[in-house]
Formats: sequence, C-alpha cells, structure tokens
Amino acid sequence: MRKALTVSAIAVAASMALAVPATAFAADTGPTPSPTASTVPDDPAPDTAAATLSLGRTTAAPGDQVDLTVTAPTGSTAVAVSSQALDDVTLSDNGDGTWTGTATVAQVDDGDYGVALTGTGPDGTAFQASADLTVRNDTPAPAPQASLTLSKDNGAPGAKVDVVIEPGDLEGAAHVTSDAFGGRVNLTEQADGSWKGTATVKGIERSYYGVTGYVGSTEVDTVKFTVTENNNKPKPKPKPSPVVGKSVILLGKSSGRAGDKVAVTLDAPSIGPHNKLDVRSAAFGGRVHLTQGKDGKWHGTATVAKVRNATYDVTNPIARTVHFKVVGNNSKHGVQPLAPGDHKTPKGSVDTGMAPAAASATTSHAGAAGLLLGTGVLGAASLAGAFGLRRRKNND
Repeated sequence: MRKALTVSAIAVAASMALAVPATAFAADTGPTPSPTASTVPDDPAPDTAAATLSLGRTTAAPGDQVDLTVTAPTGSTAVAVSSQALDDVTLSDNGDGTWTGTATVAQVDDGDYGVALTGTGPDGTAFQASADLTVRNDTPAPAPQASLTLSKDNGAPGAKVDVVIEPGDLEGAAHVTSDAFGGRVNLTEQADGSWKGTATVKGIERSYYGVTGYVGSTEVDTVKFTVTENNNKPKPKPKPSPVVGKSVILLGKSSGRAGDKVAVTLDAPSIGPHNKLDVRSAAFGGRVHLTQGKDGKWHGTATVAKVRNATYDVTNPIARTVHFKVVGNNSKHGVQPLAPGDHKTPKGSVDTGMAPAAASATTSHAGAAGLLLGTGVLGAASLAGAFGLRRRKNND
C-alpha cells in the first residue's frame, strides 16, 4: 500500500512538472510579428569634410566687402555661399579646386550670423561647410594706408614724371628722392590731402633706380624706375668727307731764311671741327700742326729750317700743293755775296763805295789749289836745304 502511494505521488509530481513548461510554451503561441524594414534615405548625408569656406574678415559692418574662399573637389557643381548677413555674393571657379569671390554685408542688426557653403561633388555627393560672421555697426573703418605712385615707371633723360603720395594717417610735408631725378623732389599738398609734384629724369647712365617717398621723416614706399635711352635726341650729323682740291693752303710769305716765322692757314670747308689737320714741308722741317680758329679755318706757324736754298712743296692730302722758297742760307755749295750796305771798310783803307766782288765757286777752288801747291813747293825746298846742310857738316 505504501509503495503504491509512492508511485502515485511520483506520477502526480511528474505531471505537474510537465504542466509548467507546457503552460509557458502555450503563452508564446501567439502570432509572430513580421520584421520591420530599416528606412534608408534616397540621398546620402552631405559630406562636411570635402569642402571648406573661409572669410576674408570675421567682423564687419553693413556695407563692408568680405572676401570669400572655397575649396572643394575639382569638377564640383552648384557651389554657392549664402547668408542672411550677405548680399551680392559672387563666386568664380578657378579650375584648380578653389573658388574665390566677394560679398557685401547686408543692412542687418548687430549679431553673429552663419555663412553656409553648399555644392555637389563630381561623384554626385552633396557637400557643405560653414563659417561665422559678426556684424557690428560700430566697426571702425580700416586706417588709411600711405602710398607712393608714379605716372610712369621708365623714361629717357628730360622726361617728366608725375609723383603722388597719399599720406594716410602720417603727418608732415612729402617728398621723394632718387638718383634718377637728380636727388630730392619736394611735393605740394593738394585740397584732397594728397601730395603731388613733377620730377624730371636726369641724363645719367641707363639703368634701374629706386624712388623712395617720405611723409615727414617716415618712409612710405620705394618703387623702381628705369632710365632709358633718349630716343627723341637728335642724331648727330655725319661728318662730311674730305673733298680733295677744295681746300687751300695759304702762306704768310712765299720765301724766307732759316729761323723765319711763316704763318700757315688751311681753308678746308669740307672738314668738321673735330678733325686734326697739318701741313708738311721739308722747308719747315716736316709737319706743322694747325688749330681751327673762330673763322672756321685752321691756323699755325712754321719756322724755316736750316736747309739748302731751294724751292720746296708745302702739302696736305686734301689741299692743292703750294711752294715755299728758302733763300739766304749759307752752305758748302757757295758763299752768298754781301750787299753793298753790309760791307765794312778796313781801317787805313779808302772806301770806294763798292763792295768786294763776289768770289765765284771756280775762283775759290783755284785759289785753294794754288795755296796748297805753294805750300808743297816751299816744304820740299826746306827739306832739301836741311839735308844739304847736314851733309856738309859731316864732310867737315
């Protein structure tokens, strides 16, 4: 009996144990929900790493201009910049993955505004970027900058160059200095506050020169200026070629003795003033240098040389040959007779008023021969007497 109860108890316990999970499974036997599909947008999210936007200034006042610079993949399209704070936005594609442009700050209230960049890459992917702009109506205008400008950057000697200096916030009189302008050039103040003047290019070596501007003692800037050749300078006239036969040699006299001075003039109308001319003659010992006078002719002075009495040519390559006669020179070929007025009467003699007759070359040679012959005879007689006297003494 006890054993049957035991089996029965086990059977009840087992059925109860089985009933619990069965009930649990029964609770999960409802309809299984269908899976939910994930929602994928048609367009991918804009790529914020593919593009950049930078502003030339981050704080500005209404009416100010702001420079824009965009970088994006080359070949992008629909690139645009927009903002509530900007008007008149322009962008230009530089073709190298950059866009540049400008915009004007709109008439908006003070505050911080966003500036958006949008576009589409070459693969169709949209991109975007942003920057911040602060608008302040009380933003001070940039301080004016001093500057130096020239009306031209090159010029020939004598050219005029206009010079302008904008002083900015500098004070004092303005001027420029440059070797190209011969040193310092002072400028005059104008009604608009600028300083202006005119410089003249000096006749110096063709080269590059610096032009430095000053307001007071403060240097404004230095710009380059080139001195060029003077193309307007008249070309020098070519020197005329000498024309043989048109020039004339003129002598102060046609004859003279050794040591005499003779004026020489060469009239050469076809010769320019920078030439060197001379005449040549053995009568004057060779070359006689000439100098051009105010009358346009060449002048000089020749001295008669100690040469043989004769007539000599006086020449120049471009002039007609003229002649000069040398007279009165003593030489081995003859002795010139004295003029009657030059004859002096020896003391104790009677002056007949006539000069001694001129000895001819033949008479002179005969007298010399007779003198030599007489001397020879006397010498021979003396020698013969000396020998005879000595012989006589020896015999005694």
